[in-house]
Amino acid sequence: MSALKAANDVVAFAVELAALAALPAAAWALALDLPSRIALALAGVALFVTVWALWLAPRAGHRLDMPWLLVAKIAVLGLPFVALALTGHPVLAAVCGGLTAAHLAVATANGWL
Repeated sequence: MSALKAANDVVAFAVELAALAALPAAAWALALDLPSRIALALAGVALFVTVWALWLAPRAGHRLDMPWLLVAKIAVLGLPFVALALTGHPVLAAVCGGLTAAHLAVATANGWL
């Protein structure tokens, strides 16, 4: 395994965890009552995990083919950061979004998706 692939795998894992954490953080920042915040956070995480497990994970049973895999990963990894930006954390969202774009560009260019 090359150093670039190893580094990209680490960035991929970090981006996936950051996207997963961004969903409840964005839900928590909304001006809703506590039960609504909790429900929205849980629904976001459940939807993320379900989509990832069914269609995007490397060992998913029905993994999408390119280019749909790339389109879905852009959406699933990007939308949590958009939500984070819209709820008051634009710098963090921009950093995470930039890392996501870099990871996907490197992985796509090298055939690692």
